[in-house]
Amino acid sequence: MAQMIHKNIAQQIVEAVKDVCKHDINFIDTNGVIFASTNSKRIGDYHEVGHKVAQSGESIEVETDDSFLGTQNGVNIPFTTAALL
Repeated sequence: MAQMIHKNIAQQIVEAVKDVCKHDINFIDTNGVIFASTNSKRIGDYHEVGHKVAQSGESIEVETDDSFLGTQNGVNIPFTTAALL
């Protein structure tokens, strides 16, 4: 059964990861909506590749900003709460 990570926990995770990697980080729900981000302006935006990753379970790298709706250069990796167990 799929379980959603709480927005507050997701926000803490993105901020901690950014401290290490020095890149913006997003959490995107299964509908492709950014619900936690180190760039607060992006929260609530649709992220096409994030949506594809959530549906396929496969990582996708975006090499050029806006090559997909709502995306920026970066790596998109699926995350499940099962990974926390």
